[in-house]
Amino acid sequence: MKLFFLGWSGKDLGMIAVPLELKKQGHEILYWSGINLDKEVDAKLFPGTIFHDHFEARSGIPPKEFANANFLPPGEDLLKQLQETESIVLTMMNKHFEGWPVSKRKQLYYTQVQYWHGVLQKFKPDMVLYTNVPHTVYDYVAYSIAKLLKIKILMLDPSWVSDRLTLIEDYKNGCEAISEALEKNSNHHFQLSELDQDLQEYYCLQIEKLLDTTPIFVRHAKSQYSGYKLFIFKFKIILKSIKDYTIFKKITSFLKKKFGRNIIKEYRRVQQEPDFSKNFVYLPLHYQPERTTSPQGGIFVDQILMAEVLASALPDDWLIYVKEHPLQWTLHGSNFTDYRYPGYYQALASIKKVRVVPAETNTYQLTNAARAVATIAGTAGLEAVFRQKPVLVFGYFWYQDFPGMFKVRDLASCKKALEEIKSGFRVSHQQVIDYLGVFDKVSFHGYMDVDGTKVSKLTPQENTFNIFNALIKEIK
Repeated sequence: MKLFFLGWSGKDLGMIAVPLELKKQGHEILYWSGINLDKEVDAKLFPGTIFHDHFEARSGIPPKEFANANFLPPGEDLLKQLQETESIVLTMMNKHFEGWPVSKRKQLYYTQVQYWHGVLQKFKPDMVLYTNVPHTVYDYVAYSIAKLLKIKILMLDPSWVSDRLTLIEDYKNGCEAISEALEKNSNHHFQLSELDQDLQEYYCLQIEKLLDTTPIFVRHAKSQYSGYKLFIFKFKIILKSIKDYTIFKKITSFLKKKFGRNIIKEYRRVQQEPDFSKNFVYLPLHYQPERTTSPQGGIFVDQILMAEVLASALPDDWLIYVKEHPLQWTLHGSNFTDYRYPGYYQALASIKKVRVVPAETNTYQLTNAARAVATIAGTAGLEAVFRQKPVLVFGYFWYQDFPGMFKVRDLASCKKALEEIKSGFRVSHQQVIDYLGVFDKVSFHGYMDVDGTKVSKLTPQENTFNIFNALIKEIK
C-alpha cells in the first residue's frame, strides 16, 4: 500500500521504527511529516519519501520538493464541502496562532486546503496514518480532505486506561471494533478476574470514590510548573529577557496583571461555594487548547454553549457546578487567552442555574455528590462512570459507548438524557466490568508520546512491535 505518515515522530519511543518495518513488508512510504525527522530518520532508507517538518507544515510552508508547486487554489465547491473543517480549524488556531485576526487565519486555512488537496490528489495514497487524533491545523485539514477523497485513515487513540491504545478511522465514531465486540458479547458477563492484571488494577483504583486518580499527563504537567522546576523556568525567562532587552516590558506586563485585571481575579469574583445538598450536574471545564475540545468537541469547543444547552435542559430544581481545569492557570498563568478571554467566567456565571465553584474544590467530592457529570471528551467522564455516576458526553471520545454515557448533540438529546437520569438511572459495576472485558480484547499495550511511557512497562522495541502488529492487520 501507498502510505502517508502525518505527525509521526519519536525515535526514543520506537515510533520511527514502525514505518521502517512496514516498508520492509513492501509498503511504500510516500510522505512523512513529524518533529526532528532530519535527526531521527535515516533518509537513505526511504528513497523517494517526501519529508516535511511538522512546524513548517503547521505554518503552511511546504517541503523543498514542493517549494514551487503550482497546486490549484480551492474553489467554492471544495470549500463548501469543508465548511465544518473551516469552523473547527479557525478555532484550533487559538493554540499556535493566538491573536491572529480571523482574516489572517482564513488565509492560512485556504493555503493549507490548497496544499493538502493538491498533495493528496497527486500521490493518491491508500491510507493516511496518525499517532493521535489530528489537532495541529495542517494534519486536521489533511484528515478532512482525505475523508472527502475517500482515502482510508488510521490513527492511534490513547485511552489513558493503563497504557492501552486502540485504532480508529474516524474520531466521531470512536473505536468501531469496541462497538462490534460489545454487540457480539452482549449476553456475556465477564468476571473481574478474567481481565488482564493492568485493567483489574485500574478498575480497583477507580471505584475508590475519594482516591485521587488524576491522569499521569496532568500530574506531569503540574510538576513541570511547580517548586524548583518553576523557579528554573522563570529564571530562564528573566535571563532571556535581559539578553533580548525585553525585561522592562515583561516587568510592566507583570505589574499590570498583578495589580490590574487578570483571568484568575475574574474567576474569584464570580465563584460561589457549592452546596452539596442540592441536586446538581458537575461540569469540569476542559483545559484549552487541546484535542479533547478541538476537534473532538465539535461545536462544544465553546464550553459556554455547552453550559447553556445543559442549563436549558436541566430540571427546575437542579444546578450546574462549573470548575476550572487544574492545568488552565498552571500553564497560562493569570493571562487572558483566546480561549479564556476577558468576561469568559462572567459569561458562564450569568447563565441561569450555573454556579462557578472555587477551583480548589475537590473534583472527586463534586463527582460523588453530583446527580451526573457533564464532559466533552475528558477523563472526568470515565472517572464518573466508575463511581456509578451517569455522564453527559457532549463530544466524541473512545469511551462514548461505555454504559452510563449519554451522547448529547443538542437540547433535545440533553433533555432526554436528564429525564432518564432524574428517574434514577444508574450504571452497575457489572456493566463496567463487561465493557472492560471487551476493551481488554480490542485494545493493545503501547504509547505514542513521553507521557505514555510513564504508565507503560514496554521497552521502545516492544512498543514498535505492538503498534506494527496492530497496524499490519489493517494495512492490506
